[in-house]
This record gives sequence, C-alpha cells and structure tokens, in this order.
Amino acid sequence: MENNVVPINKATLTQQVESGMKKKELAAHYGISLNQMTKALQACGLQIKKNHYPKFEIVEDEQVVDAPQVIVDNTPKTPATQESIQEDKAQDDASVEQVDNNEEDKVAPAQPDGEAKASNNEWE
Repeated sequence: MENNVVPINKATLTQQVESGMKKKELAAHYGISLNQMTKALQACGLQIKKNHYPKFEIVEDEQVVDAPQVIVDNTPKTPATQESIQEDKAQDDASVEQVDNNEEDKVAPAQPDGEAKASNNEWE
C-alpha cells in the first residue's frame, strides 16, 4: 500500500481561509476528503467563517429639501493702499460734516436769556 500524504503549507492555508475559501473548495484543492480537511484546519487552529450576507438593504428616503441659498462674494479683494485709505477717510469725514451741518440748521444755540431759538422761526 502506498501512503499518499498531502503536504499543506500552514501560511498558504491561512491565506486561503482568510480569502474566503470554503471547506469544500479547500478539500477539492488539496484532493482530500471533507473530514481530512476539517482535521487539517483544526491542526492549524483555523476555522471557516460563514459569510452571512444580509437579505435586505437600507436605503434613505428620497426627500427633496429646499436648502437655503448661500450667496458668496467672489469679487477679487485688492489690498488697501495708503491712497485708498485716505480717500475712504476723506469720504467719511465729509459725511460727518454734512450731518453736523444738518443738525445746526435745526436748532440754534441757546440765547442769552436761556431759551433756545429755532432757526426756522417756529418758536417765535
């Protein structure tokens, strides 16, 4: 009688098991019975894991939501120069002077007798 011993490399078998090969496939690959393949797996400390694929799929509800629009200012920003800063300051000063002049038109300064006199003669 001839003793046919099949050499099984532990690293190769481990890789085959981790790649998902089933016991039947391994037994056919090595040319041994399922019982012998089970013993070889046990000797190497390996166990075939069952692949449990779900019988369902979770999907999100398709719901259209009006998202608020975001307005982005894409105008190129140029660095402020000393001239532009001075121009802005001059415009601000002119605006303040104009407001001050408008205030002076409304109420006259207090008179020596202590009463304020309106410039448009409403109080006379």
